[in-house]
Amino acid sequence: MKNVRELRARIARERRAKSGNQRLRFSAELKRLVVEFVADARLRGVSDSQLLADLGIGPATLIRWCGRRGKSSVFREVSMVRAPRSVAMVRPVVAIPTLIDSRNSPIAIVGLTVSQLAELCRSLSC
Repeated sequence: MKNVRELRARIARERRAKSGNQRLRFSAELKRLVVEFVADARLRGVSDSQLLADLGIGPATLIRWCGRRGKSSVFREVSMVRAPRSVAMVRPVVAIPTLIDSRNSPIAIVGLTVSQLAELCRSLSC
C-alpha cells in the first residue's frame, strides 16, 4: 500500500462486503498490509492513537494484528539442553537465546523439575 488513504479504503471495502456476518473477518492479505504499514509508521514515530484514527480500526484489532508498541511479537526459539557432565544433576536446563550482548549468549535456567518447567511455560504463555 502506498498510503494510508488506500489502506483505509480497503479496510472499509472489506468491512462493507462482509457486513451481516456474525463475525467480521478481514483477509490475510489486508492484515499483512496493515502489519507492514504499522511497523513502518511506528519506526517513523507515529503514535498508536494516530494509527487508529488514520486506519479506522479499533485498538483491540491493532493489538491483535500488530502487537503492542515496543513489544516484540516474534516467536523466540527455546530449547532444552543437557547440563554438562561435571554438574551432578539430572534436571533439565532451559537455554533461551538472547541478543543482550554481542556474543548472543543464551540465558540458562538450570535445575528445574519437569513440573517446574511446565509451570514456567504456563506463566510465559508458551
